[in-house]
Amino acid sequence: MALAALEGDGGGGGSGSGGGSAHQSSGRAHSSGDSGAANGAANGVKAAAGGDENPDDESRVQELTGRAYVSARVSQLAAANRPAVRGALEAALGPDRVKGGEGAIYFFAQLPEEFELRDEDVVRWLVKRAGVCVVPGSACQAPGWLRVGFANLTPAKCGDAAARLRDGLRELVQRGLAALDEDL
Repeated sequence: MALAALEGDGGGGGSGSGGGSAHQSSGRAHSSGDSGAANGAANGVKAAAGGDENPDDESRVQELTGRAYVSARVSQLAAANRPAVRGALEAALGPDRVKGGEGAIYFFAQLPEEFELRDEDVVRWLVKRAGVCVVPGSACQAPGWLRVGFANLTPAKCGDAAARLRDGLRELVQRGLAALDEDL
């Protein structure tokens, strides 16, 4: 999972009212119930490629959905979003606590030592208080860290989410473990 903006009443100003849904794109159906949507999307791409009668259908479908398209799209988003997310993490935690971002579409951010065993609680707190969703480092064999993706949102949404992430992490660092215990 990557940095995701939450829609609805969640986030912004620490209201903690929750709600909304995380917007992610993974390029695959998440359950058998999604297969109809996936097939519909594939048929829509096929229609855009010229329909079933076009002998070049498969090459056109690949042009619209293949590795080159995905690579170019992700590269564009990563280039636009990388500075906003890096800046947010460095402003909240310090530049020495932010790793990665080159050759990958995510950063690892080291939490202050007092949060080392509570990274999952930090993620829940960030969803509730800041309206952003990241991955706990413990899910990646890196307890005490956060994995923050930056290639899954438009630049406008990513800039907003990065600002909320920065503000949320700053509040968390300022309040310490008490924030987690009081707000979760």
